[in-house]
Amino acid sequence: MRLRIIFESWAPALKIQPILALFGDRAKAFKLEEINYNRRLPAPFKQLSLIGKTNIITKLVPVVEGDRARDIVLEIG
Repeated sequence: MRLRIIFESWAPALKIQPILALFGDRAKAFKLEEINYNRRLPAPFKQLSLIGKTNIITKLVPVVEGDRARDIVLEIG
């Protein structure tokens, strides 16, 4: 059985190893990476696009020590 914990990090450079060490060899860390989301759009356009039928597709990418990751997924199991 696997457990996934999803949290948001505001640290400029995340130190993930101390967190993973708490779980021994049973944990892996991933970040959510948006595939089809245009970050260059002004904020009002982004908000309007969420009202419509816009889907934001994400994928899990392994976290590297010091990444500027915001949305973190810990997979334990």
